Amino acid sequence: MITRAAFKITPEEREHTLLRLIKNSYPGSNFYIMLIASVIIATAGLILNNTAVIIGSMLVAPFLSPILSLSLGIVLADFDIIHRSLVIIGKSALTTLVVATLFAAFLLVPYGYNTEILSRVSPSLPYLYIAIAAGVAAAFAIAKPSLSEFIVGVAVSVAILPPLAVSGVGISQLDPLVGIGALQLFVVNLVGIVFAGVIVFSLMGFYPSRSKAEKVIKAEERKLKAEQHIADAKR
Repeated sequence: MITRAAFKITPEEREHTLLRLIKNSYPGSNFYIMLIASVIIATAGLILNNTAVIIGSMLVAPFLSPILSLSLGIVLADFDIIHRSLVIIGKSALTTLVVATLFAAFLLVPYGYNTEILSRVSPSLPYLYIAIAAGVAAAFAIAKPSLSEFIVGVAVSVAILPPLAVSGVGISQLDPLVGIGALQLFVVNLVGIVFAGVIVFSLMGFYPSRSKAEKVIKAEERKLKAEQHIADAKR
């Protein structure tokens, strides 16, 4: 039976969750290396109609943290976190589309779409329900250390990357129905996960952590600027 106690977490757990989400969504070189690798794996798996490979790509993809960071930013009413998360999600989505499109064009998609691709081009209400349930599981797994062992399963259930990769495949084939349909599924999944995250984090009482979040954001921004400065100096 679900009780109010299920949503109670300690101040230390709130702080740990906050640090984990912001740091794991840090848009540095490592983030984009993992993203590009996951896109290539997902696109290859989709074209090969290989479910195991597609699941593997979800485990590598770093999409979950910035999405839950967006939920947390909404709960905290912190526009810096909201803006940061939206920028990271937008850049990640664009990177995924570009890499998937180029890789699909390079691989030469066989004539006719397979079941893995076709299953992701027609978004419907059940997909939203799945996304909301996945978002609830993701928020709990991130916020509660005792549930951290389930984060791998959550990463698989949060099917954000494959629809974007399918959209890239559609673009490479100049097929607007596949490209737009899969992109709509991505949006449905994104909205469902963010909505669920907002509800869970609100019930867990994250709002008092706003001042701590602002400090972490500023530290991460300094870190990103330092990394960019080093990259510019090497040029």
